Amino acid sequence: MIYNSSSRMGYGTLYDYAEYTSNAGPLVFGGAVVLLGSFYYNYDTRKVVSVNANVVASSGMFAEVTTSCSYGTVGTNIAWARGQANFRVYIGISGVGITVGSFSLSVSDSVAL
Repeated sequence: MIYNSSSRMGYGTLYDYAEYTSNAGPLVFGGAVVLLGSFYYNYDTRKVVSVNANVVASSGMFAEVTTSCSYGTVGTNIAWARGQANFRVYIGISGVGITVGSFSLSVSDSVAL
């Protein structure tokens, strides 16, 4: 099951959230990723001057997570950001890891001024 909701936190921000939950037999696993970003718009020049963003991922125990994030502007009046988190869930028994599931979550947001 995937939940993905986008909500503006306030002016000058970029935000998105995605969550995933599944199971492998009795084992329930999942993860979440949040995109947090900000931008500065100069009203005098009518341009997006700067954009900054980061992706934060969380999961339960026994998960390997890699993230990526990119951000920028389109023209002079659009700020955007997008990110992804890749999860690999495993069970570790006596030093041997067995993968029980893997999934990816993507987040993105943009603001046109």
